[in-house]
Amino acid sequence: MKIQRYIVGFLVLVLSVFLFTQEGRATGFHRHCQEYQIPINFPNIPDAQIFGELCMPRGATPDTVQFFVHGSTYSHHYWDFPWLPNFYSQVDAALDAGYATFNIDILGAGSSSKPPSFLITLDGTIDSFHQLVVKLRNGDIGGESFSRVVYVGHSLSSILGWLFGSRYPEDIDAFVLTGALHFTQLGWLDLIIPNIYPANLDPKFANSGLDDGYMTTVPWTRKNFFFHKSNAGPVVLALDELLKTTVPGPMMFESVEYALFPDPETAPSQGITAPTLIVLGERDLTACAEPPLGLVCNEETILAHEEQFFSPDIVLDVYVSPNTGHSLALHFSGYETGNFIQDWVEDNVETN
Repeated sequence: MKIQRYIVGFLVLVLSVFLFTQEGRATGFHRHCQEYQIPINFPNIPDAQIFGELCMPRGATPDTVQFFVHGSTYSHHYWDFPWLPNFYSQVDAALDAGYATFNIDILGAGSSSKPPSFLITLDGTIDSFHQLVVKLRNGDIGGESFSRVVYVGHSLSSILGWLFGSRYPEDIDAFVLTGALHFTQLGWLDLIIPNIYPANLDPKFANSGLDDGYMTTVPWTRKNFFFHKSNAGPVVLALDELLKTTVPGPMMFESVEYALFPDPETAPSQGITAPTLIVLGERDLTACAEPPLGLVCNEETILAHEEQFFSPDIVLDVYVSPNTGHSLALHFSGYETGNFIQDWVEDNVETN
């Protein structure tokens, strides 16, 4: 056991040094980035701030910004992974394709404000996204105004995307919704529920002062339900554990109803009016399993299932990343997935 602890400790040290040396990577030749703490109006939460990083391709001022929002227990690092960013970073993929990016931590996660967890609601979170999009369009963040905004979500934030698109249909020009369907196979709940607990019980957050409503994953369990391990590297798995953050439990649990057994006719995604791309890993345990417990995760099956939850008047496309689990950006296949997403955005946003 001592040897195992020494190995883990050494790995933590190496990765910590790596993270420290990566702080300057935003000054690379292909992008210019600036971090912001953006005040937002949130009911009953004075002085609420959301962390966001605005990146621009060097020497360019794009009209389109991709608005990246992470999933539960993740932060903005999910979309802009600090290990081999040219390979794993979806922010880099968007910048290389010529788009600006705005990559945030939702309220209650990462570097954003962490008020009492019960104050963070779905309604307030959706409205905070609207406020950020208005600021992006008006040039209130970084002095650059954008005429088009693409929403890119993962897992919980894909569910938030359904609600956002329904409430503010004019805000977003296209949606890329990854890691979430209007279906959850019960085996996923059996796997993940025992491995989520109050963050203040976790060694990483023990001295954070967070209330019991903030949740995170039990140490070293993420690889079992977020990844298809044969398609993920050991450094990524270890760094994913070190970078994990918190999620406001009440808001997360409030969202569950939309992905369990939703009614297609009343699903909020029916209100989306913009082109939408659904992206899922072929081995994503949230939905993929042998029928009747789960879905066969190929593009035809998913499109047939999901199109009943969206308006027939929109462009609705599906991409399935082969041999890939839930956190699809962090698999070896993430590079190809990012390329597909950027090609789709070019086809469905720039032509509108």
